Amino acid sequence: MDAHTLELLEFSKIRDLVAGYAACSLGKTAPAWPSLARAPILSAPSWPWSPRWWNSWAKRRRRRWPGLRDVRLLARRAAIGAMLAADQLLEVAGTLACTGHMYRYRMRLGPRYQKLIALLGPVEDLGLVAKSIGGCIDGRGQVLDMASPELAQVRQKIASLDERVQTKIKHLLRDPELRKILRYPNATVSGDHYVLPVAVNFRHKLPGVVHRTSSTGENHFVEPAEVAGLSAERVLLKNEEDREIRRVLRRLSALVGKGFPATRLCQSRPWANSTTSAPGATVQPSRAFGHAAPDINTEGKLWLRQARHPLLEQTVS
Repeated sequence: MDAHTLELLEFSKIRDLVAGYAACSLGKTAPAWPSLARAPILSAPSWPWSPRWWNSWAKRRRRRWPGLRDVRLLARRAAIGAMLAADQLLEVAGTLACTGHMYRYRMRLGPRYQKLIALLGPVEDLGLVAKSIGGCIDGRGQVLDMASPELAQVRQKIASLDERVQTKIKHLLRDPELRKILRYPNATVSGDHYVLPVAVNFRHKLPGVVHRTSSTGENHFVEPAEVAGLSAERVLLKNEEDREIRRVLRRLSALVGKGFPATRLCQSRPWANSTTSAPGATVQPSRAFGHAAPDINTEGKLWLRQARHPLLEQTVS
């Protein structure tokens, strides 16, 4: 099929439409998957299965193997000693969990699936690295207390200190003399500090640090002196917490870096694109537009039954 015909058919736009449904950037450029080929296939392909079988298999894998992303750059950065952020580690963990599912799926395949076994052969099980990350970082990207004993200990100290601060504030608010100089009998928070709203005329009656002033200038928000000392101690503990979080992230990044060769191998092979991401790129628009996989013949015959241009289908939908 010549280039002019492909241009009239807007084949490049169809490829872009299909590629947009790929699970990740790997599938958008997958050379091994015929639906993302540069031109229509004009002869019976040399695949081990029919397009209908592959389409059915892709639907099942699409549900079983979520979370695939192109994490080669992140893994490379970890391999040279860079510290990945928590959300980046979660992205890597999702992909490594996916490859772990693929590995275990291959191990369960029977003898009659030798070609599929060979296709999935290079996959290594890095699921333990994914579990290590998942055990230290929650779905919101927060490093958990259980990530290290030191982190749990420092957070326990912070929680205890916060409780002491709140106890001090409650005690001050019960003081009848202090309540006379407050604009309202409640504490508020300014940054990480508990402050009391003191009328400007009575500022001298409450020793402490002024953290801000009201827009009218009539109120000063004062952190009582006996609370300010605890706040300074809390700042030191928060710095210690941040250092420990960085240690955890560096440790997890080192685990990712050790698995970089396997990650790069898995995601640089054409089979990785064609078996995990690109099939989904054909399954999703097929479901959306009611398409069906073709029956391939060796006689050079073409039968278009109720055929419609995919771009027109997209416009109508």
